Amino acid sequence: MNTFDEQAVVALGQAQVEALFRRQVDPQTLLDDQDFVPLLEAVLTPFDAIGLEAASVEALWQHAYAAYDRLCREADPLFTFEENQELMRRYLLGPRRSAAGKARKRGR
Repeated sequence: MNTFDEQAVVALGQAQVEALFRRQVDPQTLLDDQDFVPLLEAVLTPFDAIGLEAASVEALWQHAYAAYDRLCREADPLFTFEENQELMRRYLLGPRRSAAGKARKRGR
């Protein structure tokens, strides 16, 4: 049995994701995706290790994918959520990483 409030921990994770993305839209602190996405991954990975339910961990990742999609669509609204999610996954370093070459080419 978990000794923490699962909803509160998920809310904390979502707040951390939002804080990172707020930082990312500032031109003074903007990181390239190859640096930013692994940083985001480093923030989210411990939530899996502390014993959150799989659905809660997945909800955190979906929140991150949605935030990434919002930024990508600002730059190029022609790409779908799925394409933007795939792009983000190509920058990950851990087990959620996907193979390069699945998404269509873009000017990034």
